Amino acid sequence: MISTPLAPRNTESLIFSLCCVAFAGAAISGIVILSLISVYLANKGSSLNGPIICGLSFTSMASQRVGNGPSYISGADLNNDHKIDLVTANYDDSTISVLLGNGDNTFQNQVKYSTGTTNDNPNALYIADVNKDGNLDVVTANSGT
Repeated sequence: MISTPLAPRNTESLIFSLCCVAFAGAAISGIVILSLISVYLANKGSSLNGPIICGLSFTSMASQRVGNGPSYISGADLNNDHKIDLVTANYDDSTISVLLGNGDNTFQNQVKYSTGTTNDNPNALYIADVNKDGNLDVVTANSGT
């Protein structure tokens, strides 16, 4: 239940995707994206400037640049360092952006990977150990494929 509207920042106009993951001992954290990722960290106290979701108040923690036209976001520990990493599907430039977590609610700059040709626009992604090798894999759902 969202009791305060989750509004984009002044430089953003639309919200395309949201995911909830645990950061540095927090119960949950929401991630909101458009051309930037705005990271909101759950607080135990009240917040006057952030939204309230599921009874937890959120305040903005960081912004990170990702690829063009991000359409989906997910979080997982991709490199087995016990820190949450983020992956975005970037529709407009047929890439995914991987942002490795620093463990302090911040992220390293993006590393972009192609999802195919220029028209293989990723709409969504899923993170799982698809090939059962013990490492997480990123699978994208691309338009036209």
